[in-house]
Amino acid sequence: RLFCPNKKCSQLLIADDKRANTAMECPYCTEQLCANCGVAWHQGMTCQQYQVGRDAAGQRDDQAVLDLAEQEGLRRCPGCGQMVERTQGCSHMHCRCGAVFCYSCGKSKKRGSGHYC
Repeated sequence: RLFCPNKKCSQLLIADDKRANTAMECPYCTEQLCANCGVAWHQGMTCQQYQVGRDAAGQRDDQAVLDLAEQEGLRRCPGCGQMVERTQGCSHMHCRCGAVFCYSCGKSKKRGSGHYC
């Protein structure tokens, strides 16, 4: 079973023949998809080559977001990894996850530790 990769379609499809590198057409929207891995048809690439390229592109996108966050002065909570923005006040931060940390240096703090940057 596969779902059409076209976001406007997403119909459930039955792939009778799951041969590697075989294109099939969605009978509902005519989108070409790979019968083996169920993604949009990757002409000229094996499923493995396509996945490696997709993973690399995702890593580049992740790094671009982290670079932008750093430029904008955001920090990651050391407890949960969520991005946090300080809009006013001191550098003593309390995250929703319960972690307490210094916004200036990013280090975890214990309440009353007297840590100041």
